[in-house]
Amino acid sequence: MINKAAHRHKHAWITHEQALSRQTQALASLHPVFATRVESVVAHLRKKGWQAFVWEGKNRSRKQAEQNAQTGVGIKKSWHRRDIRGRLGDQVIELYAADIVDERWGWEGPAADLDHPFWNDLGEYAKAEGLEWGGTWDNRRDVAHVQMKIIDAPPTGSVVV
Repeated sequence: MINKAAHRHKHAWITHEQALSRQTQALASLHPVFATRVESVVAHLRKKGWQAFVWEGKNRSRKQAEQNAQTGVGIKKSWHRRDIRGRLGDQVIELYAADIVDERWGWEGPAADLDHPFWNDLGEYAKAEGLEWGGTWDNRRDVAHVQMKIIDAPPTGSVVV
């Protein structure tokens, strides 16, 4: 018989099994290129001794965003942005995002400090994987957040067909 208490951290906010389940679901929702980079970030954090896992993967369809806006719940903007113009031309851009936290705290306890070493390591590894890290945002730091734009079509005038 498995001792469930042995699998919990002292004062844990989530069990290891729950964290693994959430991470599996989150990674399955992501673009394969982004998922691979997120998995690399998590692996680097674990090698450094953190108990990192992907809390949530974010990939919202236009339909889901419209439904959320009508009902007044959830994310009201689509991560799939087919309306981007300007320096990137008329190409289709999809924004994939994920939240990565440590199993022991999530955003609580020592991790409530936005300058906690875990967040700084997360930002360092995310940058090394070519991801944008929410911890560098001026208007509202989101230290658990990493994201990547996937460009699905060449810009107007590109020689790529």
